[in-house]
Amino acid sequence: MDTGRCKLCLQKRPLLNKSHIIPEFMYRDLFDEHHKMYKLAPSSYVEGDRKVMRPSSGEYDSDILCAECDNERLGRLESYAQQAMYGGQLPEQERPMVKNVKTPEGVVFSHATNLSYQKFKLFLLSILWRASVSRRDFFKEVSLGPYEEIIRNMLMEDDPKTEDVFPIIMLTWLNDKSTPKDLVGQPGKNRAEKGIRYVFIIGGITYVFYVSPGWLPDRLKPFTLQPSNEAFLLHIPEGKSWELWKTYFNVK
Repeated sequence: MDTGRCKLCLQKRPLLNKSHIIPEFMYRDLFDEHHKMYKLAPSSYVEGDRKVMRPSSGEYDSDILCAECDNERLGRLESYAQQAMYGGQLPEQERPMVKNVKTPEGVVFSHATNLSYQKFKLFLLSILWRASVSRRDFFKEVSLGPYEEIIRNMLMEDDPKTEDVFPIIMLTWLNDKSTPKDLVGQPGKNRAEKGIRYVFIIGGITYVFYVSPGWLPDRLKPFTLQPSNEAFLLHIPEGKSWELWKTYFNVK
């Protein structure tokens, strides 16, 4: 391992040769029988270029994190998220409870309770932050600027702040048969007059990070991660996934 300054703790330490930007457990449904991942550029895909790459593993970078930050600080967040999302050895009192809900207006979503706001929000923000500090071409559109240091401090201090600071919306198209399921999309930046949001597509779930303050529409605020340890997964209506992707990736 080469010695350098860790991007997270800022200490001069031996740096790991391989740090995953998106934890590999999130790809669990994205690999075929040969452990090849299905990967695409969403903006090109919705325009008709259906080229799908199959790299052997998830995206990772070298010489950005020390062992303590990768394995301990971020590792414990990953461990919690993996068990909360896919089942594991969490004590019964810490296990999330999920139920599907349909509003009178026809909006369908999954409602999770007992999901640690602190751990889960910091876990998702750690992915956004790692994508920003990464040199990998796959994450070239993710550049947080001054927000990178704010999120770094949040990770170091275990402080997720309030729900209106870097709010996160999650959506799924798993019930939309018109859309491929086992894909990870190149993260994209969506800029509008109110600010910037970043969109990550990983295995049937779209994660939308609202970076600029005040951009999140009022109608979506109830569906962000909540300090009450609640999370919401909006179900994209049948046949609407492509339309939504075009919005997020600025495709006409």
